[in-house]
Amino acid sequence: MDGKIGKSKNLDDSEDNLRDFSYEDSEASRHLFIHRQTTEYSRPFCIVRYQVFSGKNQYEEKTSFAQAILKVKVGESTIVEGAEGLGPLDALYIALRKALTQYFPRIEQLRLADYNVRICDREGGTGVRILVEIEMSNGVRKWKTAGVSTNLIEASWEALVDAIEYDLLVAKSEVEFQKP
Repeated sequence: MDGKIGKSKNLDDSEDNLRDFSYEDSEASRHLFIHRQTTEYSRPFCIVRYQVFSGKNQYEEKTSFAQAILKVKVGESTIVEGAEGLGPLDALYIALRKALTQYFPRIEQLRLADYNVRICDREGGTGVRILVEIEMSNGVRKWKTAGVSTNLIEASWEALVDAIEYDLLVAKSEVEFQKP
């Protein structure tokens, strides 16, 4: 993987996703989708794989847990990181921040501002495609991203990864704009 990753899994150019998915509320995902179509765009990091475990601690009443491990590439470096969190997405986010902060310190300031889930397929039973929208903030501005999947964790994760990637893209654009 050379950093020039193809299209996003959740927002690729397949007929199904373009027909069923609206970017109107997720401007950052729309922006990333457009950038990913250009050959010049290179993602700042690539998620190679991830795994999440969640459950309940049988020895403590009302205590659930979530653990995540992920493998991510930044340039030629490969980082494997794990974390525990309050839920699966929290554990993944903590692990990703631990892996990426050394390369992109600015992600430490990112915070989840809002989280919404919508059903895309009304007649699919428990296997429906869902849309997860995330609003992130860096303390100065907010932006929305989205993920689509039949798996709630996957859709949430895709929206979260897009939110981080979008912040890095905007920061890079701001630096390039300021160059003489």
